[in-house]
Amino acid sequence: MVRVRILIDFMVSASSSMYVKGWEGEVSNELADRHGPEGTGFLELIADVKPKTEPKKDNK
Repeated sequence: MVRVRILIDFMVSASSSMYVKGWEGEVSNELADRHGPEGTGFLELIADVKPKTEPKKDNK
């Protein structure tokens, strides 16, 4: 997952989803690659998101 900021307003017709300029959130790496600076340029990459892991349980 990657944290991104949307740089322009756009709509995804397949899902009828509207995305608003300035929104920040997490998207998949695939989506970030497709629409980041190297792709369409719709997204600004902010940071990689490390997967959340469950704390290890002690088996005492």
